Amino acid sequence: NHQEAVESIGTGHAHLAYLDPSAYCEAKSRYGVIPLAKPVMGGSSTYRSVIVARSDSPISKIVEAKGRRLALGNSRSSSSSLIPAVLFKEVGIALKDFSAVDYLEQEDRIALSVLAKRHDLGGMSERVARKYLDAGLKIIKESEPLPQYTLCACACLSEGTRGAIRRALLSIGTAENAGLIAAMKDIDGFTPAEDRDFD
Repeated sequence: NHQEAVESIGTGHAHLAYLDPSAYCEAKSRYGVIPLAKPVMGGSSTYRSVIVARSDSPISKIVEAKGRRLALGNSRSSSSSLIPAVLFKEVGIALKDFSAVDYLEQEDRIALSVLAKRHDLGGMSERVARKYLDAGLKIIKESEPLPQYTLCACACLSEGTRGAIRRALLSIGTAENAGLIAAMKDIDGFTPAEDRDFD
């Protein structure tokens, strides 16, 4: 989980970790972890967090969310909790303004719960939301682009080792490594990650 990943890389029990933006920022602040590379997915090194409702729902804007039931992911997840909370806050809605807020941990569970009418709205990554559009979800709000999850190194790794790992990741391209890219599912390759990506 989020906290275990931050603690493991921070204390050196793990030398590498694949962290979402909020976990990276926490690990950087607490332990000085170093970003190495971000995956490129669907041609982009960024993603968006979205708010979804059922296609047949009368809710078409997030300002209509007050008093509804909200499904979120892990409470520390950027895409399925923290960014959705910010999107609601920007229109004057706090989490306390919902009739219920449930943390379902996994984004697919959020989508299924909204489709099953257990929740009126859900917060998740755009990538997961798009899988369920044909099943009856609609996106009612998108965030600004966010940095993809980032492969980070423990500060205990030598600069030479970090550089070698970064170079190996950045050398992966679809033409040269078609089998490897196919095994990585949605990842097209990698691009450098810098601390400033998370400002």
